[in-house]
Amino acid sequence: MNREEYIVELKQRLAGMSEAEIDDAIAYCEEYFNEAADDAAAIAELGSPYRFAAQLKAESVMKEVQSEKTQKHPNVMKSLLWMFMGICALPIALPLALTAAILLGVVILLLFVFAMLIVVLLGVCIYAAAASFVTGIMNITVPADMILHLGFSILCIGIAGFSFLAAYAFIKRFLPFFIKRLSDFYYRYGRRTER
Repeated sequence: MNREEYIVELKQRLAGMSEAEIDDAIAYCEEYFNEAADDAAAIAELGSPYRFAAQLKAESVMKEVQSEKTQKHPNVMKSLLWMFMGICALPIALPLALTAAILLGVVILLLFVFAMLIVVLLGVCIYAAAASFVTGIMNITVPADMILHLGFSILCIGIAGFSFLAAYAFIKRFLPFFIKRLSDFYYRYGRRTER
């Protein structure tokens, strides 16, 4: 592969990035080729067009994730995908990819357990509210029992609603926090391997 073929393939692999980012990457490569002894040495240092493009895309996503602090709804799946591709392009890809996969699996498992816990809690609260409401209606002749059961029914509905809102708020805040920490991890260790 020579210089022109490398740059043509790199342009194809950078599809989806902004024109300014693509132009910067091509200018960087051309400068690298100009300073290198020959094309083979430059390609050996830059890596394959696939790896170099994946690394550039991952860095672009890192910048985007860091700038998404001001946005309300960051694109989490896109960020995860590009970070994964960037990790695979690093020289220490296997250990980082394995660590990220294990960490992601644990987080998904914890979120699943948390979701099941909330579903069970909601089911129990709704069942208790319905049973207490029916018992209260059946004890209409004893006003104290009826009020007690209807009050407990309302309390169970309140606990169910509060649990749902708390779970929603937790997940809404946890996922962006987790993605930010993962991107910081990649950015920190990805930069070290470039030096």
